[in-house]
Amino acid sequence: MGKRSPDWWHMPLWLVVAGVLFASAGMLQPKLDRLSEEAGLSQPDNIPAQRSPWSAVLTVAPGGLRAPAIGYLWIQAEELKNQGRYYDALQKAQMICALQPHFAGAWIFQAWNMAYNISVGTHTPEHRWLWVHNGLKLLRDQGIPRNPNSMNLYRELAWIFFHKMGGSTDDMHFVYKQRWAALMQRLLAPPPYGTTAETLDAFRRIASARLVKDRRVQGRVMIQEDQLRLLLDENPAAAAFAAALGGVGVGVDESLLEAYNRYSMDINMQSVRLLAPKLANDQDRAVSAVINDPVHAAGRDALLAFVRAQLLWNQYKMDPEWMLGLMETYGPMDWRLTWPHAIYWATYGFHVVENTPMESLRRVEALNNSRNILNGLKDLTWNGRLVYFDNPDAPDSPAIRFNPDPRFIETTQAEHQRLLELARTQRLEAEEQNIFKAGHINYIINAIQMLYPLNRHADARALMDYVNQQYKPEDESWKWDLQEFVVKQLNADGDPIRSVAISQIMPAIETSWLLRLQGQEAQAKSMMQHGLRVFNLYQQKAVERNKLQPMELIQADVTSSLLVMPRVREFNLPLLDRARLYRLLPDWLRLMVYDGVTPLLMRQCEAQNEPFAELFPPPPGIEQFRAEVKARQEAAQQQGAPSR
Repeated sequence: MGKRSPDWWHMPLWLVVAGVLFASAGMLQPKLDRLSEEAGLSQPDNIPAQRSPWSAVLTVAPGGLRAPAIGYLWIQAEELKNQGRYYDALQKAQMICALQPHFAGAWIFQAWNMAYNISVGTHTPEHRWLWVHNGLKLLRDQGIPRNPNSMNLYRELAWIFFHKMGGSTDDMHFVYKQRWAALMQRLLAPPPYGTTAETLDAFRRIASARLVKDRRVQGRVMIQEDQLRLLLDENPAAAAFAAALGGVGVGVDESLLEAYNRYSMDINMQSVRLLAPKLANDQDRAVSAVINDPVHAAGRDALLAFVRAQLLWNQYKMDPEWMLGLMETYGPMDWRLTWPHAIYWATYGFHVVENTPMESLRRVEALNNSRNILNGLKDLTWNGRLVYFDNPDAPDSPAIRFNPDPRFIETTQAEHQRLLELARTQRLEAEEQNIFKAGHINYIINAIQMLYPLNRHADARALMDYVNQQYKPEDESWKWDLQEFVVKQLNADGDPIRSVAISQIMPAIETSWLLRLQGQEAQAKSMMQHGLRVFNLYQQKAVERNKLQPMELIQADVTSSLLVMPRVREFNLPLLDRARLYRLLPDWLRLMVYDGVTPLLMRQCEAQNEPFAELFPPPPGIEQFRAEVKARQEAAQQQGAPSR
């Protein structure tokens, strides 16, 4: 038998000491729990504990015993991630956050790890989105509810929306935008494609719907049944619609949104479909009849607003009133885009942490977070009008396109001016002020280029005057005629930029046709001439491989889109207005577009019970034109060259 260590008799003593210390920690734990609750650090009742039995034991253990276990879990989580065992790494991350629920850094790191590190380790769109969404939900559904006063958690969540999903550095950023647009489309449907007031009025119904905003029970249920009963008691129209829905098996919950999105013939819902909904059986026809019954219009609006408000608060952890406040402050945000959510979480952190009312955001001196708001508004200027079309074969992957929204120029300018004042009060270094100045001037140049072909010349000129007064630029072009200034920007960096030329030519053509619809012939002609001038200037200086297709083909492309899918070109033209536009076209252009637009226009006319042949008659000479096109195609095939 081996010789015992002479210090073996110390072991019982240390065990006794450890037991005393453990008991002492247990006696202190109730007091620590009480202090934690008083400080608002206790775990909310509504958040389910997502941890294993072992982590549950460690959670109630004294901090001295938890620390080495937490360190071990951090190491394990990182090793599992590096091995590609992402679901095992997720389990460890959940344990870490459960053991450190009030350490914001743990939530931020784990969310970042999922959204930025683990996601790029996967390769399919489904898996990439899964991990970005997991990181987002970890902060929104667990980290922030446990730490409602941590500004860093709100800022990190805003950054995921703005940078990871709204930016373009990730090669699958478009997938994230599609997935988020599809989620919000199902929840909120398209906003009215009209004036800012119409958009705000539509959302105001959601913001004023019955909802108890108690964060202690937020998310415990998706629909607050007591509030639903009160709504049905006080609103007979809503009660009648709820009864009709029940008769066809639809509840006042997410199933109502599903039925509305699938069957509604409201103009907004029609705008996201290329074809009318299919009614394959008696159940489809029964649900469609209830959803579209004009007798239930008021009740339908009330119940839709109620369900949307409930899900916004309980599922997405968003306050509908704060969302409306942002729209009133900054502009008619389309919540199917990621950038409004970045602005929401950046500002909502101030609201919760400092109980800051909306109008006092101007006084918050937090430059970095203010930059997030400003950059979100800039992105809404360039991408704020979402064109969305359902994809029945892949509902999570709709066809989406982003168009500029000049309605955000004014509020973005106001935010720039606020930050200028903030920079002065904070006495920032001259270098940082110069960087901000350069970014502001570049924004204004792009805004002027956007406004001019939209025939908003006075607004564009006002921005030029602002730069001259605020920054006193040395470049003499700021004092030029507006059109000369806009054209000059085409070659501002030497070689003409293709995207800049297209951004001038296509809106000029669109605006010209819309002005003709309004009977403003002189302005319509001026806009078309501007587009032609930019086209000729670009073609003269562009290298051969970057040249544009002939102007006639560009006109045909723009005009076809206006006739068939005006929302793709940022407009909401009713079918009868498009028929008027078609008759205003010169014969050569009608010949070029007729065969291309006929199939979709025929289906749209059929869906609206309108006579296609009367609204869109074939242009004179169509048969001869078709013969000429066929002859050119055959000649091109014989020569081995593509034809147009």
